[in-house]
Amino acid sequence: MAGRILGLVWLSGLVWFLMRKSLRPGWVSRLLAIGMLGGLQGIIGWWMVSSGLAGESVDVAALRLAIHHILAFVILALLVWSIMLLGREQHHLFQARRMREPSLERLSILAMALLLLQVFAGALVAGTGSGHAYPTWPLINGEFFPSEGFDLSPWHSNLFENLALVQFNHRVLGYCTVLVASIAWWTGRSSPHSATRRSFGIFLALGLGQSLVGIWTALSAATFALAMLHQCLAVLLFATAIHCLFLARYPILQSTRGESP
Repeated sequence: MAGRILGLVWLSGLVWFLMRKSLRPGWVSRLLAIGMLGGLQGIIGWWMVSSGLAGESVDVAALRLAIHHILAFVILALLVWSIMLLGREQHHLFQARRMREPSLERLSILAMALLLLQVFAGALVAGTGSGHAYPTWPLINGEFFPSEGFDLSPWHSNLFENLALVQFNHRVLGYCTVLVASIAWWTGRSSPHSATRRSFGIFLALGLGQSLVGIWTALSAATFALAMLHQCLAVLLFATAIHCLFLARYPILQSTRGESP
């Protein structure tokens, strides 16, 4: 029902702005694309749910859950990017583009890619119940790399179904994300734009906080409240990474200080 309500909000908003002819040039296709992805998300959602309705199964397939989850973050990225574009005047964006910072752009894109992989891995952890199986840190039941990590056959099924390997991948991707966030923050310190420096600082702080919450969640065997907090922070962290990319590409200049960041 929540998905259907979201679809109605999108459709009614699009129709309203089309009737008023108040959309910027080129935005009809962008908004239609977001709506179509929302429809695809509904189809994938049913595909995911149907995997838990076969035979005596009451759990959805972890891989289908992860695909459903990752598409939600892709839609989130498009929405956040659209909001930030609409928050700045077109001529300000053109001026800001001349002052873009390519090194920070590349680091932001790398951070977003790692976060998407991490979100995918996190969904596999949730879907397989791996969070309940290994309530230890920094080792996984006394091992850095779990000895049962490739027990399943065929070997590639371990990437999506082996509880130990899924847990290992999620942890290592988390470490890599914090490392990239630290490098991005350090690089961003030299930016001449205060809003950019601030955004990268917030990104690092959220990344460190998310890591601590992730460790706490693992040690608690993924209690519901902590798992939900971990998920909410992932959304916030990903949105902040998008904001970092936006400011690296369209920095807020001194002459446009009154603009929304």
